[in-house]
Amino acid sequence: MHSTEDIAFSMDFHADWTALLRESLKTIGYSPRPGADSSRICCAYFNAARRRIASRPRRILISREFSCPQAYLPGLQLLEDKVRGGQDLTPHLSRKILESDFDDPILNDWGIQHFHLGRTHDKRGLTRGTPYILLARVTNDEFYMIDVVGHDLWHHRRYVDILHSNWPRSIESWKCSGALGLSDPPSDEAVKMLRTG
Repeated sequence: MHSTEDIAFSMDFHADWTALLRESLKTIGYSPRPGADSSRICCAYFNAARRRIASRPRRILISREFSCPQAYLPGLQLLEDKVRGGQDLTPHLSRKILESDFDDPILNDWGIQHFHLGRTHDKRGLTRGTPYILLARVTNDEFYMIDVVGHDLWHHRRYVDILHSNWPRSIESWKCSGALGLSDPPSDEAVKMLRTG
């Protein structure tokens, strides 16, 4: 019969947890780097999980500022059908969705996902990139369509302003109670510099 000390020494919850996350990463299509330590595995898992969107039907809400160039309307319609039908949206996400350790700044900073509006796929099964992309905030039940913008405009603060003006309740949990605002808010260029710096 094992003593309590024998049992304590034979269990390593941290190693078990890391092994579980490593296998979970493999299950969703990622290949953890050989020899990656436990902290890297944990960060990679939670980063990948945050960037993925669960397949479930969602209600689409469109901002007052929303517009889409005519050429991208068919791709937008395809994406909307997938959103309403609860289909997998992964092919429309970032070109780097298959890299578990990639940090998506617009998602990490503002909770905004971006979606490609092409109608064909590359050899990895991802929607081919397009010069214009859809910006949207995604929750369990809603798909908030902010705007269709040029591919290099990730840093424009107006997207957060659109969320505030159209759906303030949807972002209430992010607000600091009692805060009045910044006396000198960062400009779009300052945001861009901070993200690339």
